[in-house]
Amino acid sequence: MNIRKTGHAYTIIPVCGKKYRVAMILSEHDTFEEAMEALLDAMKKESDEIRKIEHEELKKRGIKVRTLEEVIKDMSPEELEAFKKERYEKFVKPLLDENISALERLKSRFNLKRIK
Repeated sequence: MNIRKTGHAYTIIPVCGKKYRVAMILSEHDTFEEAMEALLDAMKKESDEIRKIEHEELKKRGIKVRTLEEVIKDMSPEELEAFKKERYEKFVKPLLDENISALERLKSRFNLKRIK
């Protein structure tokens, strides 16, 4: 998806209370789906640019930097499976457990029942 720049179009977004935000419009699209795709592309490009800047700063300090894609491309299928399992156990599972326990606390606090 190519972002069709609209020039220097800006808009004002009212925020709760008496505050306002000024935003630059990236592009205009005919459908919501095209607009969403352009939004996600813009967010990915921005995060890639930020990551590159951070990597350059770390390299200047003498710290070797590799992306996840660089690390896993050289792994064998067995190593990749072990890496994914370890990452799940260390990072994903604790977050899921915390989210589940937070939902359970809310359920008991508000006496929520599941809608079928």
